[in-house]
Amino acid sequence: MVDVAAIRKFYDILNTMAKLAKVCVLRLTATRVYFIINDLASGNNPSPMGGPCVWCDIDHTLFFQEYNLEGVTKEEDEIYLELEPNKLAQNLSVLKSATAR
Repeated sequence: MVDVAAIRKFYDILNTMAKLAKVCVLRLTATRVYFIINDLASGNNPSPMGGPCVWCDIDHTLFFQEYNLEGVTKEEDEIYLELEPNKLAQNLSVLKSATAR
C-alpha cells in the first residue's frame, strides 16, 4: 500500500469493523479481500439463520499495488485470519501518518 487515499479508505473500513465488533475474520483470496463479522463477535444474539452479520468484500487492486497469495494447496487457495480490527487500524494509522509527510 503506497497510495495515501487507499490507505485512508482501508483505515476507514477497519475503523468501521472495529466499531461493530472486537474480532473479525480477514479472508484473503486470489482476487478479493473480505472482512467478516459473525453475530457472536458483534455481541448480538446469534440470528436464527446463522451466518455473518457484516460482510465487506473488497477488490484487492483498489488498495494494493502488489498482491501475491498462496494458500495451503491450489484447491484451498485462501487464507483466513481472525484479528482485532482496531489493532490493525492502529498499525495502519502509523503508516497513514508516515505517508502523509
